Amino acid sequence: LVGCSNGQIKLCDINGRLLRCIEGLHSLCVKSIVPLPDNKHVLSSDSTIRLFDVATNEVLRNFHHHKETVSGFALLADGRRFASASFDGTVALVEHGLLLQP
Repeated sequence: LVGCSNGQIKLCDINGRLLRCIEGLHSLCVKSIVPLPDNKHVLSSDSTIRLFDVATNEVLRNFHHHKETVSGFALLADGRRFASASFDGTVALVEHGLLLQP
């Protein structure tokens, strides 16, 4: 998964070959992308963090915890929560709310 400055997310194989381009989820530069442990869902961010289904591109949830662009985020070891930071100087600890099946 690669975030692009035009808001696209590119899904590539292990050799870097483009498999498909995901459009319409973000309008700004995609700063961070984190796959969830089920490998079916992804968190991505510009000024909003979005949880989406990789197979359908369906946005399942939007997280609006920051007033400015999200500078980065990381999934916690439990796989249910993430921590995010923003250029507005705030940090958030959030549960994504998805029940993941191993």
